[in-house]
Amino acid sequence: MICSASAPFGYASNNIDCNDAAAAVNPNASEICGNAIDDNCNGQVDEGCVLYTFYADTDADGFGNPLAAVSNYTNTTPQGYVSNNQDCNDNNAAVNPNAAEICNGIDDNCNGQTDENTPALSAAVSINGPAGVCRSQSGVVFSVNAVAGASNYLWTVPTGATLVSGQGTTSIAVNFSSTQAAGSICVTASNTCVAATALCRAIIIYTAKPGTPSAINGGNFENCSGTTRTFTTPAVANATNYNWTIPANTSIVSGQGTSSLTLLFGATFTSGTLSVNAANCLGASTNRSLTLYSKPGTPSSISGPLNGVCGGSTNTFSCPLVTGASSYNWTVPAGWVILSGQGSNSVQIIAPASYSSATISVAAASICGSSTNRSITVRSVPAQPGTIAGASSNLCGGGSFNYSIAAVVGATSYQWTAPAGCTITANNGTSISLSIPGNFTSGTLSVKASNTCGLSTARTLSLTRLPSTPAAITGSTSVCFNAINRPYSVTSTAGLTYTWTVPSGASIVSGQGSNSIVVNFGASGGNVSVRASNACGSSSTRSLAVSTTACRSDDTAESTNENSTDLRVPLIYPNPGNGQLTIASFQNDEDIRLRVFSVSGQLVDESFVPAGTETFTLNLQNLPAGLYLIRLEGQHGMDELRYVKE
Repeated sequence: MICSASAPFGYASNNIDCNDAAAAVNPNASEICGNAIDDNCNGQVDEGCVLYTFYADTDADGFGNPLAAVSNYTNTTPQGYVSNNQDCNDNNAAVNPNAAEICNGIDDNCNGQTDENTPALSAAVSINGPAGVCRSQSGVVFSVNAVAGASNYLWTVPTGATLVSGQGTTSIAVNFSSTQAAGSICVTASNTCVAATALCRAIIIYTAKPGTPSAINGGNFENCSGTTRTFTTPAVANATNYNWTIPANTSIVSGQGTSSLTLLFGATFTSGTLSVNAANCLGASTNRSLTLYSKPGTPSSISGPLNGVCGGSTNTFSCPLVTGASSYNWTVPAGWVILSGQGSNSVQIIAPASYSSATISVAAASICGSSTNRSITVRSVPAQPGTIAGASSNLCGGGSFNYSIAAVVGATSYQWTAPAGCTITANNGTSISLSIPGNFTSGTLSVKASNTCGLSTARTLSLTRLPSTPAAITGSTSVCFNAINRPYSVTSTAGLTYTWTVPSGASIVSGQGSNSIVVNFGASGGNVSVRASNACGSSSTRSLAVSTTACRSDDTAESTNENSTDLRVPLIYPNPGNGQLTIASFQNDEDIRLRVFSVSGQLVDESFVPAGTETFTLNLQNLPAGLYLIRLEGQHGMDELRYVKE
C-alpha cells in the first residue's frame, strides 16, 4: 500500500476489472453475443443475446430440411436456407406441405400419409365416333379426350362386336358382326388409385341409308366474289356424314363431311348450284340443291309498247322481278326522261317530241354488281316496209297486176301510191291490184306503213314496160380454136324473144330468138351476148366473155413435141371436156409417167401408167376450167398433149 495523493504508473484507484489481461473486458464494455466471454464483468456470459436457427432448402421449394440446420445471432438467412424445417423430401420440389396429394406412392404433402384423399378422376366429356354402324362394318374408330391423371382406359363393346385395337388407350377400333344388334360402347378412365365413373354411349345399327336433307340454309343471293358464307343443313336421322358438291369458281374453306360448310366465292363466280346429301355406311341419299347467285341474272324481258310510242307521250315499261336483285338500272337515249320508278322494275318514261326509233334498257343489280342489259327498240312511226313483191318489168301493153308487202309490226294501215297513169283497183292493206294502161312506159310504185304517230319511210318499186336484163348466161368460157356445137342459154321468160351476138368469126348454128343457142367458133374469142325484147322494146344486154385456145380436136393425134421419137402418139377424148378424160394408144411395151401442168407451169397432177396399157382414164374434175399440158414420159421418149377443161 502506498500513501500518496496520486496513483503510481500502471495502477488504478478501483478494483472492479474481472480480466485485467484483456482491455476489451471491463465493467464499461458492451456484451458481445457469441464469444462466450463476460465482456462487461457483470458475472454473466452473452446475456441479452438471441440465437437464430435456419434449415437447408436444397430443392428450392420454400421448405427446409430439419436435419440440415445452421444458427447465428444476426437473424440473417444464409444463401440456400429457410427459416422452417417442414420439408419431408428436400430433394423433390414437388414434395412439400403445400403440395396436393396425387396417386404416386409418395407422401406428396409431408403429412405422414401416402396417396390419402386422391382426387376423383373426371369423366370424359363424350365418346367420339359415329352415332351408328352397319352390320359387318369393320375398323370403326371411337375415342375420348384424355382425362387428367388417368393412366388407363378400359373399353367395353356391345355383344357381337370385337375390339380389335386400342384397349387401354383413348382410341379404339371395333369390328361389328353380320348379326350385330344395338348396344353401348363404354369406357372407364383410371389410375393405380382410383377409377372414374364409366362413360357409355348407345350405338345404333343402321338398316337403311339416310333420307334427303330437308333444306340448305345460308342465303342464295348476294354471294359476292371474294367473300365467304356458311351454309348448313338440318341433321338427318341415321346420317354419319354429309357430302357437299360446290359450284364452279368456289372453294371449300371448311366443313366438308359435316352439316355445316363454309364456302369461298372466287373472283369469276356469277351463279351455280350447291348440293348436299346425307350418307352412312349403307349409302348416300339423293341431293338437296340450292342455286347461288352473285350479281343477278339479266331480266328476261321488258314489257311496254314497242310501236306507236309517239313523241311527247308518257309510257310505262317494266321487267319481271329478277331473283336476287335489289334494284334495277334503266337507261334511255338522250332527250328521253325517266319520270318515275328508277331503281324499281317499273318506270314511266317520256319520249322526246321528235324521233323515229330508240333503245330502252334495264339491268338488275345487287350489292355484288349489275347484270348485262335487256334492251328493246321502240318506234314512233312504223319501220319501212319490206320489199314489194310483184312484176316490175315486161309490163308492155299494161293490164292488172298484184303487188304485196309483208305486214309491218305496229302498223295500223298502209298508204300505197301508184305511178302516174296507173290506178289501184283493190287495196287490202298489205296487197293491192294495180291497173296499168297500155301506153305505160315506166314509173314508181311506193308504200308507207302508218300508225297514230305518222307514216314510215316509203318502200318503192320501179316499174317498166321493157323486159329485165336476162339472167347470167350458161356456157363454156374457154373453147378450142374452131370449136363447134357449143351451147349457151339464159333463163326463159314467156312472151319474150332473145337476140344473141357472138364473137367475130363465130356463128350461131341454131336458137337465135330463143333463150338457148348453139355456136360454132373460129380462131377469135370475145363476148357471147343476149338481150330480151317484147313489143315495147329491148332490155339491157347480158354478156359472157369466151376465150379460144389451140388444142387437139377429138380425132387429132399430133404431138406438141417435135423431138418425140419412140412413143406412139396418143389420143385424148373428149377434148375439151369436164375433166373426166381418156388417153388412148399408148406405147404398150414400157411404163409411162404421166404429169399434168397448168399454163403457168405448176405441176397439178401425176400418175403412173404400167406397160401394156392401151387406154388410161384420168380424172381432173377437181381442177378449175382452163388449158392444161399433159406430159407423157417413157424410157424411150416424151410427148406433150394439150387439154381444155370446161
